[in-house]
Formats: sequence, C-alpha cells, structure tokens
Amino acid sequence: MKRSANNPAMAQPTKPGKKERVKDHSDDADGIPVRPLRSSRQHPDAYFYVAAPFVVMGLCYLYSLNLKPGLAAGQRVAFERPEQADMMQMRHTWGKAVTTLDISGEKVSIQMNTIPRGLEGHTRLPDDFYRDTFFSISGWDPGGIDGKLTREQNNAANQDLRQALRALKPAPGGIIECSFKNFQEGWVQEGFLIRYSGIVKGHEEEHAVARLARKYGQVAIFRWKPHVWGADPLAHATVMQSIVPTGGRMHELVTEGPAYRVEGGEAHA
Repeated sequence: MKRSANNPAMAQPTKPGKKERVKDHSDDADGIPVRPLRSSRQHPDAYFYVAAPFVVMGLCYLYSLNLKPGLAAGQRVAFERPEQADMMQMRHTWGKAVTTLDISGEKVSIQMNTIPRGLEGHTRLPDDFYRDTFFSISGWDPGGIDGKLTREQNNAANQDLRQALRALKPAPGGIIECSFKNFQEGWVQEGFLIRYSGIVKGHEEEHAVARLARKYGQVAIFRWKPHVWGADPLAHATVMQSIVPTGGRMHELVTEGPAYRVEGGEAHA
C-alpha cells in the first residue's frame, strides 16, 4: 500500500525523544517580515538599564552620610602631615606652651621644662597629676596651622569633639576643659584634658586618644604621666609631659620633659 501524506494513519510516526522541527516563517500572514526576538545578551544596553537604579540608590546613600570627598568614614577633617621645618617649629612652640585648667577646685597652669625662679625652685603640681594619667586633645587649627579656621569654626569643632569624647573607648574617668598658650609666640588653643585613673601601663588609652585626634586633623597630643623613682609614689615622682604624634613619619614633633606648675599662667622661659 502506498503511504499518503494526507492519511494520518499512514504518516510515519515521530521517534520518541526527538522534537519536530518547526518551520521558521520569516513572513507573517500579511507578508511583512517579522524580526525574531533577541535575547538580552545581544543588548549590552540592557545591563545599564538594570544596574542604573542601584547605582543611583548607592550614590544617594553616600550623600545621606554627609561624607566629604576624599575623607574616610568617621574622618571629620582631612589629615595633612606637616613639612619637616614646620614640625620642628611646632615642637618648639608647643614645648613652651602653658596648659591651664581647673582641677580639684583650683586653677592650675602647667609648663614643660620650666626654668625655676627664685630660691624655691620648681612648684609642685597637684597630687592628681601624680596619681593619674592625662592626655590633651583639641579640635582647633587642624594640621597645627594657626588661622586655618575661624574662631567660630574652631569652637564648633570642639563642640563636636566633646560629643565624640563621651563615646571614647576606653572610657576616661574625666574630661576637663583647658587652654594652651605660648605667650612669647602668641599661640593659643582651647581643648580638653582627658583623665585616666592610675598610671597607665600600656598604650591602649594613648592610641585611642591619638586616633580620635587624628580624625580631627590633629598631628599631635600631649601626655602627662608620673614617673615614680622612689618608695613614695607621691613624694618620689616626677610628672613627665610628652608630645605624642598621631601618625608615623613625624618624629620631629617628639619631645619630653618634666612638667611643673607656673603661677598665674605665666610662662617661664
């Protein structure tokens, strides 16, 4: 019997698992060419349209953080390492500065490497400085450059710094307002003394204060720490004041010397 294409019974059965090939009609019923759909892989622009909303959302998030260009997260002021000659001048200016604060109910002024006057010799600091460790920090004049900010900007920086000090870890035992003045050179700053109980043995507290100061563009902090050289920790001790850089390659700032009290905030040079 002859097979007939019009006879379904006589049509050759399709092999199992093999799909029938569908004829590709390039023209529709009206004879208009039909362009086959193309996958997104053939459209590079498709990736842009998909990614663009996420990019915009990310930029909006960064803008909401109020970050300034070039500043890392948490950095309030850009940190700038001074030139070598500038650091040597800073060491001289800061080394002769007088720090004034109110502590234990009295106003105290401190200076490093004080030259004694008269026969009484050096004036002893209050016992607080022989029992505890102190650090200084300020938001004024980032980079150690005088006049970089207005007084209003400096005061605003210190107000912001005060809030940051409350979250400082390890937590200090006290935060005291203070001022720093070099009378001969007309240098003035305002800031805070941070008090830690006892004679700090390690560097955890110092590093915490230095990191915070660096976030405000400060190149150094002060430290007051008692050096006990005898049996009585109050009578046989010397309070050492140090200038501690907040970063590397600033050894020109490093200096240390005994600190004593100066009467009336007057510098003894």
